[in-house]
Parts: sequence; C-alpha cells; structure tokens
Amino acid sequence: MKNVENELGDASYSQKATEMVLKIYDPAMCCSSGVCGPSVDPILAQFASALKEVSKHAGVRVERYNLGQQPQAFAANETVKAMLGNGGMEELPFIFINDVLWLKGRHPSKAELFDALNIKASVLFTSFTAPQDDSACCADGGCC
Repeated sequence: MKNVENELGDASYSQKATEMVLKIYDPAMCCSSGVCGPSVDPILAQFASALKEVSKHAGVRVERYNLGQQPQAFAANETVKAMLGNGGMEELPFIFINDVLWLKGRHPSKAELFDALNIKASVLFTSFTAPQDDSACCADGGCC
C-alpha cells in the first residue's frame, strides 16, 4: 500500500482531464473488473464505479488490464514487466497516470483518484442531466 512519488512532481497531474490516460494493471481476477462472483470486494466495486465516471464524464481514457486475462499487456510494458520480475506480484495493482507510476499495492478511493486526476467531483455532474420524471426512466416502470 504505497503512494509512489513520481519524478515530475505534481506538475504531471495538472494537465486537463481530456489529456489523461489512466492505466491499471490488476492482479489475476475472475473478471475484468473483479466485480463478479458471490462475494464482491466493495473496494473493487467502488473503484469500478469511479473508473466509469472518469471515463464517461471527465474524458479520461481508461485502460485496465487483468493479469489472468491479458498477460500480454503486462509483458508489453517494460516498466510493469521489470516490477513483476523484481517480486512485484504482491504489489499489484500498478496504476499509471500518463505512463507515470502513481500508485501500487491497492486500489484508490474515488476521492484519491479524482484528486490525482485533478478532477473536481462537481465537474462530473455538470456534463449530464437527470431525467425530470422518475417514471420516464424505463417503459416498464423499472429502473434502468
């Protein structure tokens, strides 16, 4: 559980969100997000939700790789490959912002992620509007 200092300091995170690329190299999980099966880890569920928000509403490109399903992505990234070769399997996930290692060993909270990407939570909710009438959500009256 370590925050990793980057050589560029905070300046590397001051770019606009539309220029950001977030890459997550996860340990082997049952599915791409880890949000599956009979007992879902709430941290993974919250992280998956935060990734959807930043991808859809803040313009951050998200690339997420699961060691069990996409080992070629791990092998193709020299930094990731080197960290794994140095016993870093226990330190997964590795999370990069614009190809700079930001965090390893855990998934961040939504607040940590938004802060690292320099995204104000209010920005996420100004790019879309909620339906005016709950009954208009779905034709069958259920929630969609």
